[in-house]
Amino acid sequence: MNSIKESQNPLLQALTSRHLIWRGGTGLGQKTRPTGLPQLDHKLGGGLPAQGVIDVRSLKGIGELRLFLPSLSEAQGSGRLCVFISPPWQLYAEGLAGAGLDLAQVLVVRPGTDAESLWAAEQSLKSGACHAVILWQDSMTLHQARRLQLAAQQGQAQLVLLRSSEAPSLPASLCLQLTAHSRGLMVNVLKRRGGWPVREFLLDLRNHWPELTLNSDTRRRRTADKAQTL
Repeated sequence: MNSIKESQNPLLQALTSRHLIWRGGTGLGQKTRPTGLPQLDHKLGGGLPAQGVIDVRSLKGIGELRLFLPSLSEAQGSGRLCVFISPPWQLYAEGLAGAGLDLAQVLVVRPGTDAESLWAAEQSLKSGACHAVILWQDSMTLHQARRLQLAAQQGQAQLVLLRSSEAPSLPASLCLQLTAHSRGLMVNVLKRRGGWPVREFLLDLRNHWPELTLNSDTRRRRTADKAQTL
């Protein structure tokens, strides 16, 4: 019934064509990038926002970066750079290449201070030379987050902001909370532009990255080893 009324109303048609009307769960017409994980794409209504801030809160080292590698690899077809800023560890070049990233289009920046990291992220985003920036930084004000959101929109780029699980909320196109699970990751979609939050769900990664999961055989071996030491 709603679609019939809309088709008969020129004003509604005009607003819809300009993505100024939101139907619950359909998003605001923003472009998305497939994650390479069909279950996650379904929950997010198509994939990750192609531009804007993606706020990710999690413990470090639970597979949070690897979750984005298929999307980053796919986007490199645009010929633009993928920039990593202030990673907390040494990035493994062979691992990035194995995930499909062209290392010639990867730039790693290690500024000395948080302020320099924010400056590098903003300049990279709005330059138009980068399709994605991955930034590790916990401390950030609302004003700084809005500046990064505007820079991402200006440069039609994506910012993946990796922060601690206790970090406060910030303006973002998408906000995810990740926790470790023996079969992959628990994902809580706290906020997404143009859509409702999604209740926490298990993202099963056993078929994608078995080395990040704990299968039943591994559990049995660890239990047996523990029993022998008691």
